[in-house]
Amino acid sequence: MLDPFGGSGSTLIACEQSDRSCYIIELDEKFCDVIVKRYIEQVGSSEKVSVQRDDLLYSYAEMTADK
Repeated sequence: MLDPFGGSGSTLIACEQSDRSCYIIELDEKFCDVIVKRYIEQVGSSEKVSVQRDDLLYSYAEMTADK
């Protein structure tokens, strides 16, 4: 599933619940934070959360280390 307008992450959550692969795109940082928090709450761990930027893959722990 590809959702180019991630919004609140509903598509991601639905894909997780139905065991489907999902790729979402969201430009607004505020919505990105909401999506990530909802996903972590759904799966119970941030272990599988990552961000791809400029062909590099970062873990959630790496991205939140400075916050």
